[in-house]
Amino acid sequence: MRALRATLSECCSLSEEVERLGDPQGASTTTAPMESRDAPAEAPGALLQAELCLKNEALKQLIDQLRQMLESMCMWESHKYQLDRIRQVEGSV
Repeated sequence: MRALRATLSECCSLSEEVERLGDPQGASTTTAPMESRDAPAEAPGALLQAELCLKNEALKQLIDQLRQMLESMCMWESHKYQLDRIRQVEGSV
């Protein structure tokens, strides 16, 4: 769960950075952290966009894993309930 929160906060901050780079006022006041001297002016935004895509994909995978885990937990609870009911019936016979 902590990893999911950390990834969410990273994705949000990357998204804000991409938006800021798209804004002429924000782009002129600061330089992007990933900007290199050899890179063209558009490269920092493109690098951040690519990194954001990777982070979003990782976040999607984490959400899918969480969904699978919850499904497994629900299935386990259902099977446990059924086993308890069978034991009650066998015990009363």
